[in-house]
This record gives sequence, structure tokens and C-alpha cells, in this order.
Amino acid sequence: MNDRFIHQASSDQLIEKLSRYNISLNKSILIKQYANSFHLYQLLDSLKILYGKELQALDKQNKSVNSDYLEYILDKIVRENYDVEDSIDPYYLYQDLKTEQKTKEKIKQIIDRLLRMNNLYHLNRAEAYFGIFEEECEPILYRLFEDYQVFPLIKEETREFLMLIDRFMESFDLNETLKMNLALLKIEQIASLGNEQEIDTEIQQIKKTYGLSIFPIYTRVLLGTLDLSDNKLFEKYYYKVKQYMILSDEDKEECAFIDHLYQNVMMEEGK
Repeated sequence: MNDRFIHQASSDQLIEKLSRYNISLNKSILIKQYANSFHLYQLLDSLKILYGKELQALDKQNKSVNSDYLEYILDKIVRENYDVEDSIDPYYLYQDLKTEQKTKEKIKQIIDRLLRMNNLYHLNRAEAYFGIFEEECEPILYRLFEDYQVFPLIKEETREFLMLIDRFMESFDLNETLKMNLALLKIEQIASLGNEQEIDTEIQQIKKTYGLSIFPIYTRVLLGTLDLSDNKLFEKYYYKVKQYMILSDEDKEECAFIDHLYQNVMMEEGK
């Protein structure tokens, strides 16, 4: 297949080339059909059913033109008529989700698009949208939020981030692991704001909701307080967590990490 030709060709040129193999596509109709769903893969599947015999025969010929041309044509048509950077089509959203080194603004835009997408389709589960591309969708979504909170955030941006997490968790039916991990991201950011009442309320909420050991919760709290101008709150929550009893090997490992973190912070403070 001539990748250079596909990249440079217009949708009309690709449609004309495919028409030589008894597959006739009407661009105007395809635009209208796409506008009814904003779901490229749904339209692609319907075309594969409609032209199943022709596509099968085409693939058997082992020519540079094959059944993949349908996807290329639809992609060209969509890009010629819509801004895919703001699209709620799962096809384009998934491509952006998989893109490395996204900017803070891009991540916010993707989360907003995810929310708008689910508001339109109401499927509520990530697999319902992206399962066709990848079996494990939720780790990709978690990394989206994880990558966002790595950026330096001012107070208003932190509040916005907390709101995005809440909206996302309310909109989607997520598995318990993802919900718990998002809750831990959330409390880390709450801790970075330095409001003890908010921190304590969220600690109790996570314990009640997920039955999680206190130690990983406090680890996130401690990490969040490191964004504050001094270490007073860090020390306060360190001494709070040291009052809890270690009940498992996992607790022991987490407590060791907390102690190591404390030693490093105090060492830096003493310099």
C-alpha cells in the first residue's frame, strides 16, 4: 500500500480509487451518516457489512488497495469537515488518550470531551467506548489524571482539577480500583491546599468508601503537603499516621516509605 499516496490524497481521490473495485461511496451521504452518530467506527462497521463480499474479494487480490481504505476515507472525510481536536468521537478521543507528553491544557480538553461524549451517548463505561481499541481502558484514563496533577498547579487550577475528578467519577461507572486511585489522587491535591478540615474529611471518606488501610491514604496526604510553603502540616500528619498500628506486610512497607520520606524532608529542611 502506498502510504504516501494515502497521506496526500483527498477523500475524493480515495473514493474514486475504491470505486474501481465495485465499492461506490457517496461522500455527501457519508457526511450525513456521520453527523447522526459522530462515531467513525459505527459507520465503518456498517460499510463493512454493506460491502462485505467486495472487501473480502479485494483483500484476496493482495493489491495496494484493500479493505483498510474504508477507514482512511472516513478519516479523511471527518477531518475535512470537523475539528477532530475537539471531537467527542471515541475514535479520535482514543488517539489523543494514547498520545504521549500531553500539555496541561490538552489533558483538560480531553477530560471535557470525555464528559461531553458520555453526556451524549450515556454508555457510562469506558469499555463501551474504547473496548474496541484496547481491552484495559481504565488504566489509560487514570494516567490522564495522573499526568495532569504532575504539572505545577496554582490554587485555582487545583480546585478545577478536583472538580474534574468529581465530575468524571459521577459521570462514568468505574471499577473500584480506578475509583480508589482517583480518590487518592484527589486527596493528594486537597492536601496541597493546606486545609486540615478538608483533608480530615476526605481521609474519613476514603476509609469509609474503600476500606483502605490508613497508611497509603496518609502517604498521599504527606506528598500533597510538600507543595506548601513550609513543612508544618507535613510534620503534623506524619506524627498522626505514626499513631496507627501496623496490621499487615503492606502496612509495614508503606510505613517504611513514610519514614524514609520524613527523613529526606527533614534532612532537606536542616540544610
